Amino acid sequence: MPGARPKIRDAQATRSAILRAAEQLFSERGFSGTSMRDLSRASGVSQSLIHHHFGSKHDLYEAVKEIAVKRFREAWESRRRTRERDRGFLAGVLKTFFDFLGENQTLIRLVAWSRLEGETSLWPGEEEMLRSLEEEIRRVQESKIIRSDVEPVFLVLMIGALALFWWENRAIIENLLARLQKNREADSSYLEQVSGVLIRGLSVSPTPSKG
Repeated sequence: MPGARPKIRDAQATRSAILRAAEQLFSERGFSGTSMRDLSRASGVSQSLIHHHFGSKHDLYEAVKEIAVKRFREAWESRRRTRERDRGFLAGVLKTFFDFLGENQTLIRLVAWSRLEGETSLWPGEEEMLRSLEEEIRRVQESKIIRSDVEPVFLVLMIGALALFWWENRAIIENLLARLQKNREADSSYLEQVSGVLIRGLSVSPTPSKG
């Protein structure tokens, strides 16, 4: 048939094609708005073969979310070696979240759709990821680099929320800044200023010397 996609026979390539198509479609239409027929057409893989590799549509959706969480963990680990445990630690954490979301726009749409469709459960691997980040921040707190009166898990959530807010609303914010004639490069300006607030607000104040 003219224009038909070639059938993909290699198992790993097949899974990758299905996951790529599923991430794109779920991010555009949500879980409910995406059919197995849509997934078959977009991936070039038959519905029966999609079921063979992933089971149900829900199982495929969970696999897409698991891959997204894994990508973040890989981004985190790749920058871990370059993050010093000093006052710049928090800026490094925020930059990791910020850059990752900026480079993964489909993930932001997946998050938005999951909210619209009433999801409340954690994504596969998300709990383990949050615990890992929480423990790293706790170790930095114990080193007296940042304040210890803020719960690490809330700090992780706050930093993630600051990054997600920007990328979810970037187009609106850029329009607002243009109307206000704020012509600085928006992404770097926001990251710089939010990092400054975090560092100043969470740094441990020097203990005053007793005279």
